Amino acid sequence: MVKKACELLPAFFVPRMMWEDGRYVFVLSNGRRLRFSRIWDVSKACDGSLWIDIEGEDEMNVATINAAHIVAAFVLHVDDDDEQQR
Repeated sequence: MVKKACELLPAFFVPRMMWEDGRYVFVLSNGRRLRFSRIWDVSKACDGSLWIDIEGEDEMNVATINAAHIVAAFVLHVDDDDEQQR
């Protein structure tokens, strides 16, 4: 599954976000930030669009995101979260 995802989205973060539970963020094209803990799958639709299945920080939340709307991805460190609250 990870190899397929890396072929579809050749970015350094894909393997880490699929193998390791963490605190990750996608910045979307509308400026919103989407926090999640893991990428579950990456798939290609019939029209060629790429879709990413993610698990939210709360394990009950899952979502599928059109990769075309993701403009950035990063790891959220504990210090980053604490800094935002100040």
